[in-house]
Amino acid sequence: MTKPTDQRPHERPPQTALTDARATRRGFLRAAAALGAAAVAPTLWIPRRARAATSELHGTAKHLLILHADGGLRSGTLFNAKLNVRWNPHVGPDGAPDQPGAPGTAWDVGALFDAGATAIPELGDGVLMPGLPAVSNALTVMSLVDHEPGAERSDASHATARRRIMTGFYDGTTGLLSHIYRHHPNYAGSGAETAIPPVIVGAPGRAFGLTAPGGGAFAPLVFNGADDFRVSAGQPAIAAPSWATGVTQRLDDRFTGGLSLRDQRRVGGYLVAKRGASRFRETLRQPMLDIAADPELDPVLGSNALLRRVFGPNRWGANMALGVRMLQLGSPAVVVSTSGYDTHSNELVEFPPLARDLGRQLAGLNFLLARLAHPDGGTYLDHTLVVVLSEFARDNTEPATGYNSAGGSDHRGEDGSRHQALPVMGAFVGGGARIGESDAATMAPNDPSQVIASQSVLASLCDAIGVDMSEVYKAPLVTERWA
Repeated sequence: MTKPTDQRPHERPPQTALTDARATRRGFLRAAAALGAAAVAPTLWIPRRARAATSELHGTAKHLLILHADGGLRSGTLFNAKLNVRWNPHVGPDGAPDQPGAPGTAWDVGALFDAGATAIPELGDGVLMPGLPAVSNALTVMSLVDHEPGAERSDASHATARRRIMTGFYDGTTGLLSHIYRHHPNYAGSGAETAIPPVIVGAPGRAFGLTAPGGGAFAPLVFNGADDFRVSAGQPAIAAPSWATGVTQRLDDRFTGGLSLRDQRRVGGYLVAKRGASRFRETLRQPMLDIAADPELDPVLGSNALLRRVFGPNRWGANMALGVRMLQLGSPAVVVSTSGYDTHSNELVEFPPLARDLGRQLAGLNFLLARLAHPDGGTYLDHTLVVVLSEFARDNTEPATGYNSAGGSDHRGEDGSRHQALPVMGAFVGGGARIGESDAATMAPNDPSQVIASQSVLASLCDAIGVDMSEVYKAPLVTERWA
């Protein structure tokens, strides 16, 4: 089978201090959908049909926020839950694999999501943030995302499947965010040097910022997490003085000079991102980026205490708060990445808290972004497309239990791991829909024409924020199917 290779072309919330009440979300979306604006031969595994270079919704969203669940998220359990026990052994107190969702929800809401509400005292007494099941109609789920539709088996290797979901290709050398940096309108002319770049928060997501040789100028900013911005001795950790930056750069150059060519390229990507952080040092020194602190902030920004309450006190919650701050600084694309989803053993114990945490991040984004006024009018939820990505889902060897012999799940490229259920939310997304259905007993698609290539997902994410990737991703757009 021919494998593609990487190519590089030259009811609205009550008004608060965080809310712009000038337009309803429904009205905004109607107006946005009216905005918008052509054919490439597909690869063997893409249906042979011409496609437009951009969709009618091209550029409707101003920001893209990717929640990256590294390791292989058992996504069917969460977003396509009404499956045979082999594919979803995680049930609720009533023994059911799913739970009721909000009215208008067509996808099956996983039993592991916390349906309880969280008190948000920072916004006033009695203000509650609903759990994900109560706002499930804000999400549309693509239940049949496959790296290579029509192939006998799908990619089961972490190394190459990660490349596929981060670059679009099994051997990709340019990450999704690097493409966005090169082609987004924000960076036309001098914008590449002045506009805040795309941002990656969390080490597992670094490959979203891969740059091919010669493309280092378009390396996104990469941070290990919110701790990179902890204040020490009165200075943010990210903001070294200029003299220290110079010394560090000379040391970096000396170190890389002694490496092999292959390792120079590998380390070079990290160094480019590091120097990008130095170039935008003044922007990155803003007090609001110290998520652990709660400096006095302009009310429109909200307090960091509010963000910590919404997203939770753990590492991913802090990193999600930092990701929101990066959107507020103007970045058009942010990845917030976390690991732990490669559950080969002890899944009954380890997976439920991971699932609840993911649900909280999605519920938190739906709650917070809808209350955060955007500079261009409306709210950040009106302008931000949110998506969950992972390299694959999970297979099992024990049909009776849903677990392997170690009490976990695997990834062998069969129907269980190849067909991911991935949600999108925000911006122009209609919400509540399910695109495609799996057979509950086999996980095979009921209608193969509903399978969506992962490359189509990446191309459509770019299309939504105004980046035409038709010369790179030869896959049909699905942007309009989300609306």
